[in-house]
Amino acid sequence: MPDPARPTVTTGEAAQLLGCSIDTVKNRIKRGDFKEDAGRHPANGRWWIHKDLLVSEDTRQLQQENAILRRQLEDVTAAWEDDRTRWAERLASLEAARRADRNRIEAILALNSATLDAGEAYKSAAEASAELVQKSVGAMAQFQTAADKWMAVAATWRDLVAQENVPDDARDLDGI
Repeated sequence: MPDPARPTVTTGEAAQLLGCSIDTVKNRIKRGDFKEDAGRHPANGRWWIHKDLLVSEDTRQLQQENAILRRQLEDVTAAWEDDRTRWAERLASLEAARRADRNRIEAILALNSATLDAGEAYKSAAEASAELVQKSVGAMAQFQTAADKWMAVAATWRDLVAQENVPDDARDLDGI
């Protein structure tokens, strides 16, 4: 039964709108091209079809082309989405590599800074040590001078003691 909310047309009107014969419209109804939206009215036996189902061959062809283009658009959109996903993954990978490289560079710079600090500390210690060595050399020279003086004094004492203990005459040694 036709839906009272949707306008219907006769097979003659449908044939005129579609640009075909009445028999072609009836055959299409019998084949089920219009599903349950067309048929013979049980009360009066007249053929009917909902008007919104009628489209010309040009319109039908355009609808088919539109459907094809819609599928192609969906395919292209899916491919673009795949590409976008791949590029997003690549970007994430590159970002991770960049962060890792940055961390390595920061670690190298920190190590370089620590090396420079250690070098400065070593240099400072070496300079202080050089000062101490210079002072030690000076102190050792002073010790050497003092030791030389003590040796001179000791030599003088030795000579003096020797003069006092050695007899003037060798004959005096016989009794010893």
